[in-house]
Amino acid sequence: MAIPFQSDSVRSLLWLANRVKVMFKTVKKRVWAFDAEWIPDPVAGRLLYDLPDEAPDSDVLRHMWREGGATDEDPTPYLKTVVCRIVSVAAVERLVSGANTKLHLLSLPHDLSDPEQVSEKGIVSTFLDKVGQYRPQLVGFNSASADLKAFIQRAIVLGIQAKGSCTRPNKPWEGDDYFDSRNSEASIDIKDVIGGLIPIGSYSPKFGCGGIVNFSSEHQMDRISE
Repeated sequence: MAIPFQSDSVRSLLWLANRVKVMFKTVKKRVWAFDAEWIPDPVAGRLLYDLPDEAPDSDVLRHMWREGGATDEDPTPYLKTVVCRIVSVAAVERLVSGANTKLHLLSLPHDLSDPEQVSEKGIVSTFLDKVGQYRPQLVGFNSASADLKAFIQRAIVLGIQAKGSCTRPNKPWEGDDYFDSRNSEASIDIKDVIGGLIPIGSYSPKFGCGGIVNFSSEHQMDRISE
């Protein structure tokens, strides 16, 4: 199962993709509208700020947020993906087979009781391997600048190769390129299509679709400590 708060983000992506699909040159038979979630990584914080191994995760996170520009108004500012770890991925798959079109909900990790599936390495390697295996057309929001780069950054840290999804053509017209959304439609970044960042959480309910839910710093600390 996926972390519950992902569902609104993925529904928003599917809603946006459905309304801007006329701007796509191609729509593949297999499309994944996906969204990844990441949280600050205490291991990265200890290494980056030379903190003792025995320092509690909560103290490390507060130090990371403080160094990241925390204020009384925003005690948990957004941190760069390089110091975060990926904890889940959700996607809605649109699959066309003959005259039939089906939707499937995909999510990682599948089993929250399985330590291997819950591990970041398991999540990142499984997602990248499946992208390489099925070669879907990826659709995301700010995915070119955030989600896909986060996967690559964390794959490097974790020693994951994922040749199937990371192999790039020499020229744009010679094959799919998941890391060049400007010249290849293997990966569609809705943000680029509609012209920039918009406050989805504020506006999407007015359009009749889900939005991204914001959480308090206490909720983030609870999620990280689980």
